[in-house]
Amino acid sequence: GLDLSEATALQTIGYGAFYENAQLTGTLKVGPAVTSIGDYAFRDTDLTGLDLSEATALQTIGYGAFKGTDLAGQTVYKADGTSFTLS
Repeated sequence: GLDLSEATALQTIGYGAFYENAQLTGTLKVGPAVTSIGDYAFRDTDLTGLDLSEATALQTIGYGAFKGTDLAGQTVYKADGTSFTLS
């Protein structure tokens, strides 16, 4: 997995940041300062889970950010009840 909860200065996960990284498996945990996840950021990785429990600043998840993963098409929720449908 990838735990970004300690990366308190990380605000943006950019376009294609982890695209086709087959070594990226398990659960992604997004930290409290992240405001956006870019298009195709995690496309074609082997992620199986997404933890937004600490993602209080998250506002957008880009197009195809989780395309080609087990997460595509799922709806995930932040702690405040806001939801995102992953593509």
